[in-house]
Order: sequence, then C-alpha cells, then structure tokens
Amino acid sequence: MTITLMSFNIEQLPSIVHESAMAKEALGRIPFDLTGITSLIRQRLGSIALPEPPEVRQRRARRTGRYICDHAPDVVVLSEAFNEQAWQMFGDMKNPEQYPYQTDVVGFHCGSGGNWTSMEGSCSNDLDKVNGGVVILSKFPIEESHQLVFHSVHGDTADTHANKGAVLAKMATRDGIVWLVGTHLQADQTPDATTQATQDVRFDQLREITAWVSRKVGEVSGETAPVIIAGDLNFEKYRTIPTDGHAPSGMENEGALREAERILGDGQLCSDGVKSPRRYSYDAVENSRARANAGKGFEKYQNILDYVGWIGMPSADRNVSIDLAYLSTGDGAESLSDHQPVLAEVNLYTKGGNPRTGDILADMIRQFERARDEQQRRRNS
Repeated sequence: MTITLMSFNIEQLPSIVHESAMAKEALGRIPFDLTGITSLIRQRLGSIALPEPPEVRQRRARRTGRYICDHAPDVVVLSEAFNEQAWQMFGDMKNPEQYPYQTDVVGFHCGSGGNWTSMEGSCSNDLDKVNGGVVILSKFPIEESHQLVFHSVHGDTADTHANKGAVLAKMATRDGIVWLVGTHLQADQTPDATTQATQDVRFDQLREITAWVSRKVGEVSGETAPVIIAGDLNFEKYRTIPTDGHAPSGMENEGALREAERILGDGQLCSDGVKSPRRYSYDAVENSRARANAGKGFEKYQNILDYVGWIGMPSADRNVSIDLAYLSTGDGAESLSDHQPVLAEVNLYTKGGNPRTGDILADMIRQFERARDEQQRRRNS
C-alpha cells in the first residue's frame, strides 16, 4: 500500500498575543455575557490587524492552494492554518477533483459542534484562545476523525493562547485503512522560555499523542498497522552555531530525536530529503520569509523542523518505509511560507515483504517541475 503525503506549515497566522490583549480589553468594557457568540469572535480573531495585510495573506493562500493541487498528493497535513484566508483556501479545495474529504481544524470546536468522532484534551472557548491551526485534507474517504488538544504547553510562549493539538484520521484508501496523525508541537520562544523547557513540553505532547493513539487505534478499532505522523514537530535535527548566525554545525541532535522516537513506541521520524537537493524545512538562507521571522542573529539558520514518520504499534503486522523531499516555494514576495513543504511517499508493506523505492515521489516532482517550466516559458514568450 502506497500513499503520497504533503506536510506544510503554511504560516497563515493570527497575531495571537496582540489579539488576546485586544479581546480582553474589549471584554472589560462590555457588561453582558458573550458566551453565545464566543465561537464567532474566536473565528474572527484570525482577521484582526497583522503586519501582513489581509489581501496579501489572501493572495498567498490562493497560491498555496494552487501549489498543493499542482503536486496533487493523496493527503495533506496543514499547520498554522489559523485564519479565514487559510480556511477559504482549503474550502475552495473541497471538491471531487481535489480534496473532498477534510477534518475540522483542531481546537476550533470545544466540547460540542464540528464533525469530530471524538474530542479530548484541554480545549478552551476562552476569548484569549485561537484554534490550533492543524487540519487534514484527503482524496480518500475519512471514516473517523478525532481531536486532541494538548494539556502540556509552556505558559511563557504564544502557544498558551492557542488550542494546539493533533488530528487523528482513519482513511479508507483503495488498498485498505490508513491512520494518520497531523500535529504542530510546542514552538521555541526565547528568551521567554529556554529551549530545554520547550523541548520538554514537546516530549510531553508526544506522550499525550502516543497514549491517545493507542486508545483510539489499538484498543477501540483493533487495527494493527503502524500510524503515520506528520507535521511541524519543532525538534531541531541539527545543532547550530550561535556565534555564526545559528548556522547548522553538521552535528545532529541525536539525543532529542531518539527520545522522541522512543516515546512514539519505537517509531521513526524521517527527515532525509533524499529525493531533492534541499536539506532543510526551515531555511533562513534561501527563504527571506524564514530569515525575517527568525530574526537578528539567526541569519544563517537552516534546520529540519518538519517530519513525516510513524508511531510504533506493538502488534503491527506491517512495516513502513518513507521517502521524502523538501520542496521550494520561491523566495521573497514569491515565497508561500517561512517553512518548506515536505512531500513524502509512504509505503506500508507486510513484514517480510519489500518496500517500494520512492519512484512515485520522484515522478511527482518531475511532473511538477516540467509544468512549472512550461508555465514560465509561456510567460516569457
């Protein structure tokens, strides 16, 4: 069984701290109960003033949607899909030719509402919270979708103002059932929180995911296949050199990555972009949006933060192999996000069998590049 998957942090942000402050100030001047319109206000939080004007975000979202559909992976995991521009984008993609099956955005509905099969975790309707920004889009029917909002969060970071968590989808592919987790783990935010402290939160969040998946997949559904996981996990693959613009040192953060994989039930986080020359999912050298967001002192920052992998299930009767590539979306005004999308070919095969070799992934990239080059030729002619 083979599926193709794209994981993409699309950087469609609300200004979480700014909007939270505005909401609290407004509530202090309003004498009546706003419980009944909390969801509406929380949805609109994604539209309040940002350094990037809404019309610019709208154009970027439209181009992002076209970029995804041009590559046409079977399944897409989006993160940082916080605002209405992002929601319009994947709403437009909800058609039979593109991605007719979609989960809700994690953390928008708390307690009731939405189309979730189940909801767990620390979801809050407080006005100083926005949604968690993670959603799964699929060409395959989604038979179940489960929401987890993390209990673990670092209180001195902007993440405390979002219902970040994970989506678990049970998809009926043409060759059988595939379970997929899409998530966005705790971000670093120095100097407000040390990197070690935020890393410890990420470990705790993975523990929440693993226990939740075990209940939903292993116990409830009786499935025995490994569970795929994808998203912006915020684990740095490479150590950096602070005195040289945080350029990669060439040494891997093996301890943190191995601990993450251990927590995932001896799963694996794949991060070798063997099908493309790009080596990073966050690249402040090649991507000016990344450089601007990384800030002073991080001008040479290049790292892998986005992964596709799997969660080990003790009784799994299939193995997994994953080939992946880190793609480019342009630079400057042409760049779609500060992150590079990850495109993966995921192969689930019986134990003792042979995995595929990534041919589908290579063909997808070649077809996209040919179509892009042809479009460029037409514009220049």
